[in-house]
Order: sequence, then structure tokens, then C-alpha cells
Amino acid sequence: EPADAAPAPAPSADEPAPSPPVAAPASAAGSDDEDDDEVARRKRRRERFAKELADKEPLPAAPSDKEKEPPAKRTRPAADADRPPPPELADSELVAEGARPGEQVRRCLRCPKVFAARDIASFKNHKCVARDSSAAAGDAAAAAANGGGGNGHGAAAGGSRLTQYVVADLAEIGLPLPAEALLLPLSEARDALLGVFEAVRTTLFASSRRPDAAFGAAMEAARLLLAPTGGRVLVFSHTLPSVGPLKLVHRDDVRTYGTEKEQALLQPADSGWTALAAALAAVHASVSTFHFTTSNFVDMSSTAPLSRLTGGQLYHYANAAPESRDVWGPKLQAEIWRC
Repeated sequence: EPADAAPAPAPSADEPAPSPPVAAPASAAGSDDEDDDEVARRKRRRERFAKELADKEPLPAAPSDKEKEPPAKRTRPAADADRPPPPELADSELVAEGARPGEQVRRCLRCPKVFAARDIASFKNHKCVARDSSAAAGDAAAAAANGGGGNGHGAAAGGSRLTQYVVADLAEIGLPLPAEALLLPLSEARDALLGVFEAVRTTLFASSRRPDAAFGAAMEAARLLLAPTGGRVLVFSHTLPSVGPLKLVHRDDVRTYGTEKEQALLQPADSGWTALAAALAAVHASVSTFHFTTSNFVDMSSTAPLSRLTGGQLYHYANAAPESRDVWGPKLQAEIWRC
């Protein structure tokens, strides 16, 4: 050292001693090498994947619009002139009432339903014809008309013509013949029953001027008739039951409308109707009643248990005057076929 160089001052006790130099960590240099290795591995994977794709067979190219096959043409049904006419079936008629001009439909002659002319299965399976086709399996029918004299209509077994029986005793209700002798298979007695219904409507009571109805007596006779087998009863009534058992009196009073006394009009006037309904249900007889009124009182509140307790229905046709038959007639026909 030169002689004139001044010696370095000694560090004082208050000044901290200088720290030794810190060397760079060895991992800093190694991280760069690891990044290079990762890049190399990824590059090798891409090259291997590209080679595998090149070795595989190429996928077929999608066909262009020009190469696509044209869609199959729909075959139109043969013209009506080329097709055989729809077959004729019993209990139906073919009428030209379709949506297109000249198109035929099949109309049932026994109910208001209409079917396609060629839809034979639906026509044969609908309720009207299907029920008739099974009539020979045990369905039987009889007709009864109730009046002041207790008229009844039945049939002897094995005959095709109905015989009229008059039962005038309303005090003790009974059948003129055993029940099995008064019922005929429906398939055999259909035309005869239709004749009876027409006679009841037109000539049978044409000379009668008494509006009396022995409704209770007729229902008791129906119970005796169906006791061995059970069945269904359809009742058509247009007047108040006024003679015989369970007769009713006119109790309608417009002065009670809107008062507490009106509630009494909604209750049965005679509990015997409820007892009769229970007796009918016990022999498995179902009763559906059809009541026709214009301005007359029929007391449906009293006779309603017949339908309610036996599983039947009650139908009311208000303003059912003969001149308005076109209004309520189709409704009646549809509801009868629904029973």
C-alpha cells in the first residue's frame, strides 16, 4: 500500500456491521431447464397424436346437397272412383254428409252418432250396436204403463207377440205371471216392444181422460219383476203420482218461495219412497227417471231417492211441450242411449 494512504476508519460501535453478499439460489437456474423440458414433452405429444391421426383411415366426406337422395314420394290414396264402395251394414245408412263434396258418412239408425263410411270397427263397437249384439246372451225386457186402472204389459215366454195384462188391484201389488214368463229376450221382442211404445204414445190411452198415475204401484211391480235377476228400470213421468200406494198431493205454493218454508219442498213428502228405493237396491235394480213438465208439479223431491239410492240418474225436461219436441227430443234420445 502506498505510504500516504490513510488508514480506513474503524467502525464505530453504533454502526451495524455490513452483511455478507447473498448468492443467487440454485433453483432459479433449474426452473428454466424444467420449462424447456415441459415444452419439449408437449411438442412430442402433439407429434405423436398427429402421427396416429395420419395412420387412421380418413372419415367419409359428408354428401353435398346435390349428392343426397331425393325423399320418397308420398303415395296418395286411390280416388274414390277407384275404391270399392263402403259396405252396407245393418242398423246403419250411408248418407252424403261428409266434409268434402260427395263424401259419405255412416249414420246409426238407433242413435244420433255418425261414423266414417269405412270405419266399420268403430261402428260395430259403439255402445248402441255393441249392446244389441250381446242381447242374445241374456238381456231381457218388458214394458209397463201405469194409470188409474193399474195397466201392465208383459209377454209370455217363447212368443214374439206381447200380451197385455191388466192388474186393477192397487192395494196388494202382484205379478199376473212369474217373472221369467213376463220377460223376453231383447233380440226377439225388440219389434214388439217398439210397437207397444208406439201404442202407448198414440192409441192405448187415447180415450182416457183421467190424468191419474199409479207410479208407486208400477215401481213395486218392477221390483217384483226384477227380484230374481236384477236389472234396470227407465221411468217416464209427466204427472204427479195421485193414486195407489205412495200417492202424493200437490204441495207447491209460490207464497213459500224465498222463505224458510221453501226448504220443506226440497224434502221427500213421504218416506215410503226412500224405503222403496232401498228395496229396489237390495234386488240390484237401478232406476233412472225422466220427468217432463210444462207448468205442472211432479214433486221430484219425493221420487228422487229412486235414482239416488239405486245408482240411476234423474233427468228433468222443463217446458216439454209437444210443439217444442224438436228442442228436447234430441236431448232425450241421446240421454236414453247413454243409460
